[in-house]
Amino acid sequence: FSLSKGYFDQDNIKAGFEYLEKAKNIKKKTTNFSIKKERNIFKNLQFYFDKNYSKEINHNLNIKNIPIFIVGMPRSGTTLIEQILSAHSKIHGAGELIHLPKIIDHIYLNNNKTFSHIINDIRHEYSQELVKISNKNYIIDKLPLNFKWIGFIIKAFPEAKIIHLERNPMAVCWSNYKINFRDSGMDFTLSQKDISEYYVLYNELMHYWSTKFNEKIININYEKFVLNYELESKNLINQLNLTWEEELKSYNIDNNRPVETASLFQVRGKIIKNTSERWKKYKDYLCEMRNILENNKIDF
Repeated sequence: FSLSKGYFDQDNIKAGFEYLEKAKNIKKKTTNFSIKKERNIFKNLQFYFDKNYSKEINHNLNIKNIPIFIVGMPRSGTTLIEQILSAHSKIHGAGELIHLPKIIDHIYLNNNKTFSHIINDIRHEYSQELVKISNKNYIIDKLPLNFKWIGFIIKAFPEAKIIHLERNPMAVCWSNYKINFRDSGMDFTLSQKDISEYYVLYNELMHYWSTKFNEKIININYEKFVLNYELESKNLINQLNLTWEEELKSYNIDNNRPVETASLFQVRGKIIKNTSERWKKYKDYLCEMRNILENNKIDF
């Protein structure tokens, strides 16, 4: 991976890809990731909510903190949005929390309780974790892959805010593919085939959630946002029903919260426009990725 980055930095694209693919192949030999398994999970989620989404839930717990979920594909701009919003006095940016997928894993995936019981259990357990983090009115949970659980989020937390980031699909897939992620949950990035097929699954599921809960999801186009981030930030604050604060304009100067994702250097500096076009420099080496997206009618 280091050799790959070094060659890419020197614009030796051929050698960069040679070592990147060697690195990916080494990791892929040890992974348990299966795109077929992921496809089944996504399919079962839709089947489950087709049966249950119209059911009314009586919530038996008042929560102290309102969660703001920032979701989407990794490398779609979620860290930037969190960094800006966390400069607001009423918002605490908690980063990528692992609580929700863990709770859902043992309540939904391994449980035969009724839908109402499952939703209330999720609400109870997750809110218990939030109160340990901050006493601010809003707490950001910026785990991008929580897009899988939007149905559960909306049912368990009707007061929650959900921000969904959209970015050029090839920019997203290439950006994920070139990085060496430590988390095994990102093993779908270990081949061009897996990352592009995973993107297709994500795209289909987000379309499904939109048909069910469109009014509950705030969609942000990353490319449009960075062209005029101050205006777009004000629009976002309005959608969150909050009051604009001037501190949000200098989010990267005054905000000292730690950033622990691959986006560290981007959010610490000035916003760079047109980064979603950078993948084109490597397009001749990304044929498999491009073909899968094109064959699934995904524009980029």
